Amino acid sequence: MGCCGSKNKVVPPAKSNAYSTITPATARDDKPTANNPPPPPQQDNSAMQRFNKVALSTTNPLPLVSGYGDEPVGTLEEALQPVDGRIDNAAHYIQDAKAKCHFPSEHGLTRDESAAIYIYSKKWNNRYVSDQLQQAFSTQNRSQLQPWYKYLRLLKSGLDKLPATTTGIWQGMPFDDRLNEKLSSNSTVLYTCLGSCAPTDGELKSYLQKNYGPKTMLLSYESVNGKAITNYTASKSPEIMIWPGIKMGVSKYAVVDSNGSVVAHLLKKNDPPKQVTIKKPPSEKHFVCPTNCCGNRCRGNHKPEHCYGFSNLQN
Repeated sequence: MGCCGSKNKVVPPAKSNAYSTITPATARDDKPTANNPPPPPQQDNSAMQRFNKVALSTTNPLPLVSGYGDEPVGTLEEALQPVDGRIDNAAHYIQDAKAKCHFPSEHGLTRDESAAIYIYSKKWNNRYVSDQLQQAFSTQNRSQLQPWYKYLRLLKSGLDKLPATTTGIWQGMPFDDRLNEKLSSNSTVLYTCLGSCAPTDGELKSYLQKNYGPKTMLLSYESVNGKAITNYTASKSPEIMIWPGIKMGVSKYAVVDSNGSVVAHLLKKNDPPKQVTIKKPPSEKHFVCPTNCCGNRCRGNHKPEHCYGFSNLQN
């Protein structure tokens, strides 16, 4: 699902549990002027377009891909073969990814693992592999995601070798009433979806305000073990990927300007440990001699200090 509208107004998308495919209206293609400056040069627009696809869902997306980890780590050709029909000229883009990906890798990625990250970020015919994956997740249908299992396995194998971020990472979008309602509620539980984040919020905010107006939403993800894929993407811009299924809660929410723009900080929530009941072993039962003067000191074919002339049972 997406947003559509004029340059100055964004119409909220239809209701859904999944926010992973909430995207703003198509960016303006106005020529730069004094009042409409070009975007900052540090980030290219293809990366920014990935950063404004908010990777949140009110339902855990991991069950949709349960079992992908059992797939073997193969080549990029093998990984994308099940979805070949969904990607125009897939063979060409696979070859291009393998030629242009970051390899050799100082992090130990194979060429196919590096190419899997590169092709995730590659744009062709105005689309990304990441777009198609997000659309598959948004269906909430395992059958739509099963053809992607081999690719997800290869992608995750590469991501696991990359360094994790230790600070907050950012996504943003034009203001959306539905998402704002979820973020401002202390009781809402959210889960991460597969997505890309910026390391800082400044350039992302400028990009959103330039292309979609002054009222924005910026989200910071903290403690999500995001993987830095800088230099591995087609854009080569600073970028961090987050994996689906991390449980999040809003730790801080604030309206930050007169336009009603919102900044929300999301923190990983750990489920309380399960209570484990430890069963005590049954107590040993001893037979006691009925003769008071014995004091359980009579002997026989039994353990030492256990009375032989027993008749009464006690714990």
